[in-house]
Amino acid sequence: EGGVYIRCPNPACPAQLRETLIFFASRPAMDIDGLGEKLIEQLLQNGLVDSIPSLYELPQKREQLLKLERLGEKSIDKLFAGLEASRSQPLWRLLTGLNIRHVGQSNAQVLERAFGTMDVLAEQTEETLAAVNEIGAVIARSVHEFFHSDYGQQLVARLRELGLNFGTPRSPDEARVQLLEGKTVVVTGTLVRMTRDEAKQLIRDHGGKAAGSVSKRTDYVVAGEAAGSKLKKAEELGIRVLTEEQFLEMLHGEHAEA
Repeated sequence: EGGVYIRCPNPACPAQLRETLIFFASRPAMDIDGLGEKLIEQLLQNGLVDSIPSLYELPQKREQLLKLERLGEKSIDKLFAGLEASRSQPLWRLLTGLNIRHVGQSNAQVLERAFGTMDVLAEQTEETLAAVNEIGAVIARSVHEFFHSDYGQQLVARLRELGLNFGTPRSPDEARVQLLEGKTVVVTGTLVRMTRDEAKQLIRDHGGKAAGSVSKRTDYVVAGEAAGSKLKKAEELGIRVLTEEQFLEMLHGEHAEA
């Protein structure tokens, strides 16, 4: 969903960089007034930008910009105002603009609602990401890989230095409700760190439904020791099975030391 997928081995290769910058500034993403496709091409041709963060360094290059064709004082002022305004765009727009594979506008909004800030999102495991309603394993893997890549980490660090909006922290209660919202979870077998009733309460506390039987509508099965027919049925249906430890890790590590 969304995004511009031109894949070069190097994120800074000319073709990918051009499309990356155009998409970042576009209306579906950061919606930067005064920064259109033609201007981006001019900036690239004249060596004035070489990455997303370099866009925000353009105000330091007014004299060089004035030398470009069809770019006067008013156009430059409009560009600078657009760049400054974009620093305050909501986090979901920034996430969209980063062009993480499979993350378009709607998925970016889901991620912002679930985690609140860029930093909290970056810390998530694939399991916690996949547990968010509407995200799933494929998007979770893509997001996790981005935040654990050198490119992603350096880009996020630089954008933080430049003062872009990284979101608003969610309260623990808000985050808890989002994590398993819309998910159906079955607990089976003997658990070590808690009783099955306690596990079911954790599921409900995090917005999920604790079901007693496995069906095609089941999202996860938490399998303890001596799990029997429910585990077998989950495997037959291709439902994701979690150990007790994986289940606790998915819930942001809560109760893991209990």
